[in-house]
Amino acid sequence: GCCAGTSVFAGVVLLVLMKFYVHYEGDPAFTLIVKDAEDPTSGGGAVRVVATDSTVQDVLNVFLSEYATRYAPAWKAQLPHASLVDENKRTIPPTSRARAKIQDKMDVFVVLYPNATGATTSTTTHHAENKTPTQSHASSTPVRASSSSRPSSSSSSSSSLSPSSSNPQQQDIDSTTAAQLRLIQGHLDEAVAAASVGAFQRAAQLFQSVLVSIPTAPLPLIRLGDIYISAGRPEKAVGYLTTLTEHHGSSMEGWILLGHACSQTGNHARAAQAYKAALELASKNPSYDPNLTEQVKVFLAKALYKQGDQDTAIQVLTIVLQANEECPQALLEYGIALEDRGKLLEALRIYLKVLITRGDNRTVREYLAALVQRPGVLAMLEKELLASSSTSSSAQVVAPALAFLATFIKDFGAIQQSRHLYTLALEMRPDSVSYCLNLVHVHELFLDYKSAMGVIASFLKRNPSTSVGPYITCDQVYRTLYPDSSPPPQPSMHTSSYTLSEEDLDLLAIIFTLCKILYLQGSNISELTQLMGLIEPTRKYDCPHFYLVGLYLLTLEAVSFI
Repeated sequence: GCCAGTSVFAGVVLLVLMKFYVHYEGDPAFTLIVKDAEDPTSGGGAVRVVATDSTVQDVLNVFLSEYATRYAPAWKAQLPHASLVDENKRTIPPTSRARAKIQDKMDVFVVLYPNATGATTSTTTHHAENKTPTQSHASSTPVRASSSSRPSSSSSSSSSLSPSSSNPQQQDIDSTTAAQLRLIQGHLDEAVAAASVGAFQRAAQLFQSVLVSIPTAPLPLIRLGDIYISAGRPEKAVGYLTTLTEHHGSSMEGWILLGHACSQTGNHARAAQAYKAALELASKNPSYDPNLTEQVKVFLAKALYKQGDQDTAIQVLTIVLQANEECPQALLEYGIALEDRGKLLEALRIYLKVLITRGDNRTVREYLAALVQRPGVLAMLEKELLASSSTSSSAQVVAPALAFLATFIKDFGAIQQSRHLYTLALEMRPDSVSYCLNLVHVHELFLDYKSAMGVIASFLKRNPSTSVGPYITCDQVYRTLYPDSSPPPQPSMHTSSYTLSEEDLDLLAIIFTLCKILYLQGSNISELTQLMGLIEPTRKYDCPHFYLVGLYLLTLEAVSFI
């Protein structure tokens, strides 16, 4: 059954018309030259032939058989405990066709798994009480897990795989195992470095290459789980983290990550079990960070709630809040439970409390925006916030809160409610340029130009001296819109550069919006022409704000079109 031009060695048909080198760098070193002849070569090597349908594993088996015949008979029982790597120390998939993965004149290297030799395995058997982590793997004893919640990238890789010079058993690790450990350590270091700069795909490849040699090594398992959770592939993370927790049950981080991965796959029952396992570890080890333990309890409550055991979830949250009534994660989940039970005012108060300490929390913003869209809740919110605004000083505090709420709930679709809150904020602070601008923009979203014009006109009339730097005042703009018996306003004579403030820019934006609305409403050309004349000095001399030129030209184009 052989193709023409091929021959058989050890029952394996190998590739033709190729020449590459298979090296083993242990003691004794050996090189197998693979090409289309079967003659001995100098230097203690050998030449073997190859065939087009051979796999990488076929080539490796031939090498190991030849090496066992020459140097180490015990290797004949260890064929599954090796792999081929390329010059960059990357594992070559054993099931791939050799011709597809190995190039002509390429150097490939045989890497033995730790303790693949009979001598080392024997040593491990007789000295079980002094096993190194690597020897523990050889005898099916788990590699020891890190005691910290998240092992550091440098210390974890070293402690998990590098032999300790102070360990008496180090003398029993032969050169083969030591070389393999150096290779694995190199892969770990490179993987950790790649992950630290965001090269997660490369890091995953390197961590996976380590698992080829040590399938239960804790650092690669936990890092791969973390990477795949972050990449939105929790089902793949579950596999690695399950292996981790089965062999290293004392890894609190492993249980937590397994809980996260299971939650993302919708298996909330298993997620709850994982979080409970993490909490059990924490209860036995007082050195664990209490803040981490608090977070895990919240994770457990979320999993229980989604699993359907809502009463137990609320009990867990209550325990957390009794210990720390300001815990934002627990408060948020408690608010969600209250809302589900129809206790909307209580939920609203909880969300507002979380918002005070975690104003940038997207989740609480989203829930609050959804809640205020429910019937009657906006009135509850207004009452809650306005209850303390009976004096002018309190209004100075409440108005920013109203505007803040209006800003973010708009981003989550509560546009009508946002308009109402901005209206209240501007009533409390009629001099606020920012509140006026935002309210005008919300009116624009509804194409309610009449209301937008009303807001602008009211603001201009109430704040006549408010100006865009030294260039244009609200009074000038108002008298352009509503001429009286006084002479028409004239453009500023200010001719030097002036850097506009944030408030200046907001007011200028209001004036540009006014120009746009006048254009859309078919206003008299003379009004727009006068307004453009008032704006011109701002564009001409406010050099630090070049982007104003674009707005100006767009408005000018509208005027020209008219």
